[in-house]
Amino acid sequence: MSPRELMQYNMNTYSGGSARSKGQTEQLITSYGDFLQDYKTDLETLENPETTNNLKIKEKGSSPFFFITANTSENCELDLLTQSENKLVNKVSFSLLSIVLEIQNHTQEGNSSFLLSLLLYSKANKCSEIEGSLRLARYLDELDDLYCYIERCKDLVENVLLQIEGLNSSTPPLKVGTTRFSLLWVEVSELLSLVSRLDQVVKNLNLQQDWGFHKNLIKKNRNDPEKTTEEFQQERNLEEFLLKIEKVVINGKMLDYVTSLSCLNTKSSRDELSSYIRTIIIEAENTERKDLLLRSIVLIILLCRTSKQEDRRLVSRFLDAYRKLGGTLIAEDPGTVWDISKFWEGLTGIFGDGLNSQFLKLSGTLESQQTTWFSSRLIRITNLAKSSKVQLETLNLTLDSKLSKPNISLTLPELGERIDMLLSILDLIQIISSEIKLILSSFSEYDKPMTASSIIAIGEGLCEISRVLEFMSSRMISINYCLERGIQHSQFLILNLIQGIKKGILSDKKYLETKFDILCFLILAEKSFSGPSNQQRLNLARLSMELSASGRKVFKDSEWKSYTTMVEKLMRLTWFWDSLETISFIPYLSCQTELLGVMLEEVYTSRAPEKIKLLCHMWNLSAGVWRRSGFVETKDWISKFKIKIEDILEERIIGKVCSEVETQLRLIVHDRAGVQVDQRNPFKTLPSSVLCFLNLVPVPVLDTELCIRSRVEDYLSRVFYNLTTVSLYNWKTYGEMRHLAGTRMKLKTVQDHLPSQTLEQGLDVLQVMRNIGAFTVDYSYNMNAQIFIENKSSSKHLNTIHLRHIVNSIRTHGLGVVNTTVNYTYQFIKAKFAVLSEFLFDEFIKSRLIKDQLFFNENKNKLDQKYPFERAVKFNRGMRKLGLMPDGVSTYLDRFRFLITHIGNALGFVRMLNCGGILHSADIIKYIPDINILPGFESLVESAGLEDQELRVSANLLDQNLEHVARSFKNQNSFFRLLVGVFSKQLSSGSHLHLANFWVILPSLFINFVEYLMICKENLSKNNVDGARISDDGFSIGIAFSLEVLGQWEEADSLHWMDSVLAFISSEKDKVEKKQKDHREDNLQDTLALTLRRLENTLKEFQILHFNLSSARIFFQA
Repeated sequence: MSPRELMQYNMNTYSGGSARSKGQTEQLITSYGDFLQDYKTDLETLENPETTNNLKIKEKGSSPFFFITANTSENCELDLLTQSENKLVNKVSFSLLSIVLEIQNHTQEGNSSFLLSLLLYSKANKCSEIEGSLRLARYLDELDDLYCYIERCKDLVENVLLQIEGLNSSTPPLKVGTTRFSLLWVEVSELLSLVSRLDQVVKNLNLQQDWGFHKNLIKKNRNDPEKTTEEFQQERNLEEFLLKIEKVVINGKMLDYVTSLSCLNTKSSRDELSSYIRTIIIEAENTERKDLLLRSIVLIILLCRTSKQEDRRLVSRFLDAYRKLGGTLIAEDPGTVWDISKFWEGLTGIFGDGLNSQFLKLSGTLESQQTTWFSSRLIRITNLAKSSKVQLETLNLTLDSKLSKPNISLTLPELGERIDMLLSILDLIQIISSEIKLILSSFSEYDKPMTASSIIAIGEGLCEISRVLEFMSSRMISINYCLERGIQHSQFLILNLIQGIKKGILSDKKYLETKFDILCFLILAEKSFSGPSNQQRLNLARLSMELSASGRKVFKDSEWKSYTTMVEKLMRLTWFWDSLETISFIPYLSCQTELLGVMLEEVYTSRAPEKIKLLCHMWNLSAGVWRRSGFVETKDWISKFKIKIEDILEERIIGKVCSEVETQLRLIVHDRAGVQVDQRNPFKTLPSSVLCFLNLVPVPVLDTELCIRSRVEDYLSRVFYNLTTVSLYNWKTYGEMRHLAGTRMKLKTVQDHLPSQTLEQGLDVLQVMRNIGAFTVDYSYNMNAQIFIENKSSSKHLNTIHLRHIVNSIRTHGLGVVNTTVNYTYQFIKAKFAVLSEFLFDEFIKSRLIKDQLFFNENKNKLDQKYPFERAVKFNRGMRKLGLMPDGVSTYLDRFRFLITHIGNALGFVRMLNCGGILHSADIIKYIPDINILPGFESLVESAGLEDQELRVSANLLDQNLEHVARSFKNQNSFFRLLVGVFSKQLSSGSHLHLANFWVILPSLFINFVEYLMICKENLSKNNVDGARISDDGFSIGIAFSLEVLGQWEEADSLHWMDSVLAFISSEKDKVEKKQKDHREDNLQDTLALTLRRLENTLKEFQILHFNLSSARIFFQA
């Protein structure tokens, strides 16, 4: 078909072959042009080496294994895939494909969400009645979703049966003969088996007990006389909702609800379903796959319920097959156990007395075999772990050697060998994984004990699975190449088979309407197999081939058998990585961390440290159970799981390694010192046997990594330090042990000398950091002298903190204490800013500030651009009318001023830390004449002609150290700039708009501060210790910092506050001087002189505040 014909061809499934309109054609061309442009952009992105790391990779849980999958996705609508020249074929294909995809999605959702969520609930800890009721209340949303999910499953099953009834009716829409619906029955059986497993899992003790607790709680509150009519109606609705869920979900009647249909009326449909059931029963007997028996029994239930008939022969055939395979349990992914005895107990009114008595005989046989079955499982896993280890190692080595060869010269036989090896590895680990899941789930369900040897065998099996994952991850590029080529070859073989069948149909001269429909289905299958191998195309191809194979003599038996073999291989190659993920996901491991302890005990005894990482990888993958399910306690469970794994590693591996390393070091030191020690057998305990654990790479534990070497180094550093502190006379012994640890085991430990101190140590920085809140309250800051002075003290002396004390603390604790202290200060300022925001958000404060702002903006010209002093005084009086604080003295504005001062004191402490760090660096660098001109000692050695190599190395090291010291001295961190940047970004959001009026409160705040400081200085002059202050410059720094982070310096400058203060005080002084001239009384003259002195002191304090504020402004704008 030409491109023009393709554009004119109708892509709508339901409109047949009508042509598109002109507008639709233009829209299609435009969309195609956009697609080409996007494709070009993607190619350019891939060609760019800077973006090659942005490839989408598939990460398996928390494991470090990454897989670039070979699965292809296609952005193509279903109606485009199901297009042919036959409208009826289009409609049937579209309908059946949609149903199949919907069922597959629902099956995947049930496995990954509801089933895992119920498994987690069953493993939750037992709790009291109130806690259980609350836990169930939080889980009600999940149960409601499960009920809706079951209703949707019922609709899907009913839709499938109606579609089959329509195709098998007396007047079928298609002329293809007796139809086959193997794919539909497969998907329906998998969905029904999932529902059956949900029935058994939902009956777990925790859920049933919590449900009873919740019902009792609702019954107790039913007869509350204080409830209103609305509350009574709400409670009634809740009870109806709970009854609905209890009837279907809690009672385990979900399968009965889904299969309660009556739409399978035609004999041909019933015969088709019966034939498929017999087929899978025979396959289960031949392959010993008991999961097929589960699918068969749920289909038998569906057949009996929908046809209203009891097929005794079919049920007897199933029971005979179950008896032959033996055992009572069937394990299904993701590790759930299905028990036929519990399943049969839930069947009511389906089978007659004859079948029930037949099952009772079978049940007695199965119960007698149960004990033997559990013991046989343990023996089987032990033998399986031994045999599969050799096979997997051989396959991995052979495949690795083949994959290491270049792919360019790859021949078809070599490709076949690689594909066969990959599938063989997948089959082996599938067997191991299925056996482990069956053992863990069944032994946990029936509370059976496991032997230590069987647990170790399970650990060996887990290690083999993890090794395969590691191998696949390391060779994923070559494996994907083989998978893609294998998929293409399988498609090529299938297409050749279809071409041959088409030629046979077209060569037949007799035209039949049936053959036309069959030919259309073959064309659809050919079209599907010609594209990328994905879920949609594979399902459509399988449906089309099954419908086309319904005609007589279309496929020979050999051709159909060859086709099924090739399709099965194609599907396995297509879903290779998904199968690998399903195999490696064992959710029961997350609930049985005790097994890891037993396995690690064996790992330590056998000195096989490589298994630690492999086992932890499998437990990390099992933690994905919380990420996939919707369980309400996910966060708590993940954190607890992580703590458990770390504790087990600490107890079983790290603690023993630490003790063994310490023991070895002590024995060596004591032996050298001549102390008699117990003789050790060197053949049993090698001195270097612990090195294999120390050289192990970090072990991943969820989102973190645990390094055994680092833990041992921390342990030795702590032991050496603590023991040296307790017994200083043994410092040499522990020094030798440290030296031995470094030389023999390459362990780097911290020096054990105690921090040095001076006689004038002063208040320690760490003490200030831990009590930063009390420090900002009890101390006042002087910005010019760089000193903190204690406000009051019970003794005769006041404590002070100056730069020398800071330098002493830095020398004691190291420069790292500076960053830690700044971080603590940031947290403190952050909390204070929250209080500042709450104050300005108050309705009274906010409304008054907005009112003052509007007044100033409207009368700015009349006021000569000066904020009136009298209005600020009026604001202060208004704040006093609001009342006093609990202390009975300070007002709300005083508290706000204290808040600003505390912020400034904290910032002053940061400034002192910064200066102390510079002073400390200056003490270090004082022996260097000029840091800008550093002499090159290595070049001086070379120019002097000194040939000593050690001398040259020493000179090089000296040059490097000098450069490092000089660079550290020059590049000082600006902590103020960092703090301003952080707070400015946070406070610029829309949720802090009320802070925009902060600058309006400044005049009132300045007046309050000046009045307060004048009172403090008066108390100092009167020898009144309480409330005396020399300076309180933290207020200035706090104001400057607040204006800087809020970006309000321009608004604050527009107040021209200092000019307003000068004008007001000048006018007041003029008034007082005029009174002095007019009145000559002595008493009045003394009063006026005091008034003038008070005005001069007030002006002086305002000027000092202005100067300090200008200086503090420089700190944050530098």
